[in-house]
Amino acid sequence: MRTVTVFGFLLLFFAQGLWAQEDEYVFEGVIKLSGISLYTYSIHFYEEDGALEGYSITDQDGAYETKSLVSGSIDYETQTVTFYESEILTVKSPKSLDGFCYIHFNGTLKDGQEQQEIWGKFNSKYKTGDLCINGVISMTNKGPVLKKKERIKVALAGGIKQEGRIEQETRIEQESRIKRENRIKIKEKSKSLVSKANNVSINTVATNEVLHVFTKDDELSMLIYDEEVSDNDRIDLTINDVPILVDYGVTKRSRKVTIPMDRDRVEVKVTALTTGIIGKNTIRFDITDSNNLTRTLTNLEVGETATMVFLKQ
Repeated sequence: MRTVTVFGFLLLFFAQGLWAQEDEYVFEGVIKLSGISLYTYSIHFYEEDGALEGYSITDQDGAYETKSLVSGSIDYETQTVTFYESEILTVKSPKSLDGFCYIHFNGTLKDGQEQQEIWGKFNSKYKTGDLCINGVISMTNKGPVLKKKERIKVALAGGIKQEGRIEQETRIEQESRIKRENRIKIKEKSKSLVSKANNVSINTVATNEVLHVFTKDDELSMLIYDEEVSDNDRIDLTINDVPILVDYGVTKRSRKVTIPMDRDRVEVKVTALTTGIIGKNTIRFDITDSNNLTRTLTNLEVGETATMVFLKQ
């Protein structure tokens, strides 16, 4: 079985070479729903051996901003791209999430030396799998250009003899195993993209707006502080209508509040009691669980309330 040993060595060498490049790919553009509704849409992902893992942002900085995990693949031979949204990370919406749709996209990669476009139609589905709304997505790359990476080849003295049936089956099995392992690795790597995005972006929540945050933890930590000038911003804060902070004066020194996830839905409300000296009542809330940091900023007039809803997955 010397041939099998040779194939095993080749595949191991190939797998080790796959992770030499770790570019983050970003495509930005618009999503057009049935009719004339347009929203901004972007995907941020890692790609290796045709597999992509990352996250999408719909309606960035808008009233319905949504961040979701995405998984998919790229076929460089046919220039096709497919991906689907698998899990919501955060969503800002005053409406119920019972009817939330997950995008399932199938389109083309239009190639260029420096500029590429991903374009195509999509269907969206409810969590139940039933079809929802459909539309079109059009995006161009911002940064590195997607291109197929050449497999590393090893020259062997005398070459490789024609494979027998057993050796061929073994090679196919090993290639499939490597692809499965690479998909797992790239899923782990993509978590760093989400963490980095959360560290940079801030979710602004105004009156009558609701920010939904998803978690798998039994407990969340919330730090409350004023990152600018401490200007006598005062708030009331409740968790499931139970007062936690009453007429609390927020300063640059953070105050920690623990949010127990002892039910499927936990609601945190922040009510502005003053607007301070400078502008509106603007308070920072940094919420962390074992996987993510969600940075949030309230922007309220006196008497207005912002709501954060934490949902147990």
